[in-house]
Amino acid sequence: MTEQYDLVLHAPRAITVQGEVARTVADRGGRIAAVGDFGADLAADRVVRLALDEVLLPRLVDTHVYINDPGRTEWEGFASATRAAAAGGVTTIVDMPLNSLPPTVDVAALDVKRKTAEENCFVDVGFLGRRHSRQRVRPATLARRRRVRVQVLPGRFRRRRIPAP
Repeated sequence: MTEQYDLVLHAPRAITVQGEVARTVADRGGRIAAVGDFGADLAADRVVRLALDEVLLPRLVDTHVYINDPGRTEWEGFASATRAAAAGGVTTIVDMPLNSLPPTVDVAALDVKRKTAEENCFVDVGFLGRRHSRQRVRPATLARRRRVRVQVLPGRFRRRRIPAP
């Protein structure tokens, strides 16, 4: 019995750790289930043959994104930022901590940020929390929350109100 996949992509140009190569990639349940030589005979519900001017890329991660949500959603909220990321082939973004109101400098602000993002994301999102040396919250308190990294900076954080364009 032949193994069945949801999707098979035949890519004459695929970017891998070996560089640009021709590959056939099979997907099952939204995950890569097999990678074979270009043109491999893999059974699937859907088969796509990429043209020579199309390139199959691995997941792209943007680790430095300023999403102005909550507080300045009209500039760029989670919906527009993650939709744009997906359109550009980015599958994961990491949100920087200071452009939203409140800025992500403590657990309460992180909870607000995550709740705002919950229903509005089209790609995976991670959060960067920021702690300044004079804050009482410990970095480990923020870091224990899922999907958060913490920057520790010397000095004091001053919130500036930046007018909308």
